[in-house]
Amino acid sequence: MAKKWTDIERSLRAEQRELDKLEKKRLRSMATIFAAQLENQEPPASEVEFFKVYTNLIDLKRQEVQYLKSKRNEEKTGDKNSEEVSE
Repeated sequence: MAKKWTDIERSLRAEQRELDKLEKKRLRSMATIFAAQLENQEPPASEVEFFKVYTNLIDLKRQEVQYLKSKRNEEKTGDKNSEEVSE
């Protein structure tokens, strides 16, 4: 059971790192869009598209992270229940 838990933890950390990278990339697009708005200009269409794509990817990645967290919690709860039963 401990092997599964470490695999889940490893996956969770990898997903979190990927989420951080995506958020940084989206921040670059957001800064460009914001700067254009401050200058009363139309933001570049490519940056708007990048922002939308990264936002969708971030939403999906957050769902994956949430799923892994719930799976990790189930594993932890399962471990505690199995320990109580074995005692």
